[in-house]
Amino acid sequence: MKKTVAIVCSDITQLGGIERAVCGFSESLIRYGGYGVVIISVNSGGGDPYYKLPTEASVVHLGIKNSANLPARCISYVGMVRKIAQICRELGVDIVIGTHVRLNILLRFTGGKKLIRIACEHNSYNYATPYTSLARRLTYQKLDAVVLLTKNDAAKYGFCKNIRVIPNAAPFFAPRLSDLKRNVVISAGRLEKIKGFDILIKAVSLIKGECAGWKFKIFGEGSERERLLRLIVENRLEDTVEILPASRDIENEYFNSGIYVLPSRMESFGMVLLEAKSCGLPVVSFDCPNGPAGIVRDGVDGVLVENGNVSALAQALLKLIKEPDIREKYGCEAAKDIERFSSKCIFEMWEELLTGLTR
Repeated sequence: MKKTVAIVCSDITQLGGIERAVCGFSESLIRYGGYGVVIISVNSGGGDPYYKLPTEASVVHLGIKNSANLPARCISYVGMVRKIAQICRELGVDIVIGTHVRLNILLRFTGGKKLIRIACEHNSYNYATPYTSLARRLTYQKLDAVVLLTKNDAAKYGFCKNIRVIPNAAPFFAPRLSDLKRNVVISAGRLEKIKGFDILIKAVSLIKGECAGWKFKIFGEGSERERLLRLIVENRLEDTVEILPASRDIENEYFNSGIYVLPSRMESFGMVLLEAKSCGLPVVSFDCPNGPAGIVRDGVDGVLVENGNVSALAQALLKLIKEPDIREKYGCEAAKDIERFSSKCIFEMWEELLTGLTR
């Protein structure tokens, strides 16, 4: 009889890479492994998942709100641990998986002797604060396994002996590919400083006279929106760069684009790169820590640029804009390479881990 897996996340009703990965992973657990799946959504009080979740998976909303007040936050953590432990007991959960460093730390104090506890990191190692980093060192060794997305991040976990590297699966496999004939460079993500869209705008300003007829479309929501709009105006790029709301039909936007660009200062993995490659888009990306180098093959299906080098980013984009043959070659290789990130391939890595953990 297959076991029941509980996946603990912050808010399954929100748009985000972690939420998308959780929904995709849940589908794989059910489809390929026959597992029971429970999503424990800590901060939401109700509502449907933002991304498609299999009907066989159940969702439990805890409705615990984050607090800036330290005592209140500590009290909420205690309540969170108790609720998660109670849910695992009542629903007969065998394996509980966290998806964020703070949630993973709390798993150390969750459950009885038979509950298998796994930390799954979706952010880079350096994302954690000094205090959180210390707590991670003290608690992760007590968990049954720690799953990381990249080998680069794994190298920083020398204090743990229970490390596995399992990347995220591609969120979809496109039924068709972009013909790469649209003069559109696309990018998508949270409009926050870490995503580097301000850098992209500066890079476009360097080549705007040489890429006439091309549009740069940025899809996303976030606190940097107004600042980015001002940068567009300051650089006189109103006719070249456009910021659009996050799209539930982003796949169709990829089909209508010719290049994907990732200007992030830091990435934990880069799910958007998998999406773009699935649609046959060549990629230009900063070689930032930690994910792009494991997804983009420089000079094969895209271009990896020195992290933070605005001029190099601009020139890499201009090269693909000016050379359609290179775009087509890279796009073709991108579509071929996506198979190694198929949900079945990634599930097999998880299945090996899950079946090897016993109580």
